[in-house]
Amino acid sequence: MAKPWTVKNLDPDDTLERNLKNILHIKFREMLSHIPAAAKGKDIEALHDLRVSTRRLESTLKLFRRCFPKDLYKQEYKTIKGFLSIMGDVREQDVLLQTIQQFSFSLPESERPPIEKLLQEHSEQYVISRQQLNDALKELRGKTYRTRFNQFLESIGQQ
Repeated sequence: MAKPWTVKNLDPDDTLERNLKNILHIKFREMLSHIPAAAKGKDIEALHDLRVSTRRLESTLKLFRRCFPKDLYKQEYKTIKGFLSIMGDVREQDVLLQTIQQFSFSLPESERPPIEKLLQEHSEQYVISRQQLNDALKELRGKTYRTRFNQFLESIGQQ
């Protein structure tokens, strides 16, 4: 699991709004940094790292939810939770497919056909879920979402 990025330049003499903006900016950049590896789909741990960094962002948002206008907070929190849900679906399928494959390899060849059929069925669902994830990652990486998130950060303290 990737270590969390260190948040530097926190100033106890500065406002909560400025310090929170700094924290969330770092958490957001940390999350974005994991997208390229997760998008490749080659290493299931890359997706895990992305989920963990997204959860860190989500937890920070939730902890400081009262610092945001309620409607903007709800919209952003719902978006992050939606991304987490899609990532979770793919992560579960990654682990399941890996487990089924390992189990299949442990069997004699004569006993593998039913397991290979199960693996094929799950692989078909995985392709669909992976496409949904790729669409979500494309949105996360996009300028429109980054701009919206930065505007959301600017709303800190404007309840």
